[in-house]
Amino acid sequence: FVDSRRPRVVGALTAIWYLLTGRSRFRQLYRKDMQKKLDELLAKEKFDLIHCCVPMFAYFRLPKDIPVVSDTHEVEYDLSFRTFKNSKNLFWKLFYYAQYRFGKPEEIQNLRSFEAIVTTTERDLGIFRKDLPDKMIVSIANGVPPHFYEPQNVQREPKALVFMGLMSFLPNHHGILWFLDHVFP
Repeated sequence: FVDSRRPRVVGALTAIWYLLTGRSRFRQLYRKDMQKKLDELLAKEKFDLIHCCVPMFAYFRLPKDIPVVSDTHEVEYDLSFRTFKNSKNLFWKLFYYAQYRFGKPEEIQNLRSFEAIVTTTERDLGIFRKDLPDKMIVSIANGVPPHFYEPQNVQREPKALVFMGLMSFLPNHHGILWFLDHVFP
């Protein structure tokens, strides 16, 4: 475990600094302590494969003799572009456009460094396919088996709602606000 937490204000200022200097905020994932731990681990043990949970791990120095694959949770540059188009606030509109403009080439370059890419939707696979036509890309949907949704023998609580999602993830934040404004009333 490498503690990569930093105060929110530092993260926000770093993101703005990267964008003002023509780079993506994706670089914020990189930490020298993490690189040191990776180097130590790779020096001690032999691995057949390295799986990165996000393409931003391409900013780390990884061995050339071990296949490395990346999982993607979404196409970050597409999400930034869609957020730019839907933002009403001028600051956020400019922020997300810059994130799209600088993030797209970096995300594509990061993905080029992997042996294979795993997307969670066919839509994402199609977007990546346009920019990475020769890359091995597969789609494995997130989900649970159908029996998960079978009724449970539990007393229901009327007018109750549970939302499980990271609120710092913009689509979750926007989605729940839209729900509260348009559906919940």
